[in-house]
Amino acid sequence: MMFARLGIVVLTSAACWIALGAGPAAAAPDYCGLLGPADFAAAGVPGAGAPKVNPAEAGAYCVYAGKSAGTGGIEFDVFVTEGGVDADQVFINARSFPNTSGISVKDLPGADDVALDARVGTPAYATIAVRTRKLVFDIGIPAGPKAQAALITLAKLVLKRGDALSR
Repeated sequence: MMFARLGIVVLTSAACWIALGAGPAAAAPDYCGLLGPADFAAAGVPGAGAPKVNPAEAGAYCVYAGKSAGTGGIEFDVFVTEGGVDADQVFINARSFPNTSGISVKDLPGADDVALDARVGTPAYATIAVRTRKLVFDIGIPAGPKAQAALITLAKLVLKRGDALSR
């Protein structure tokens, strides 16, 4: 008899949660879906496959080839800053390299901050970091003569597709 009452209390509590709109947590956005393998191919970056996703508290690390951009692979990291998190600081962390390209926000309409380096590390890789309001991302690809143009093309796609996340 006691268990029956307890069962009713549990069901009643669950019904109250549902009535208050406190059901299951919403699914996290598909951050890696902002760029797909076909986008890399269209930008002239061959070899991207389905991303291996490593979720982060406010975003994701998406690796499309290799282990990371720093090891010669293809990588896209994306973060949406919320609450007290400072997007400027997240951008500084994402931009752990000098802006050697001369790129500026005028080259990427909608960006608040941007930096690109096409001669990073061994193996050589190229990377771009971008901040637009709450959205911060970086893209890393193998270096090459067309890497800068490819990164700008890919960054424009993310800015367009991620506009709602940046607000």
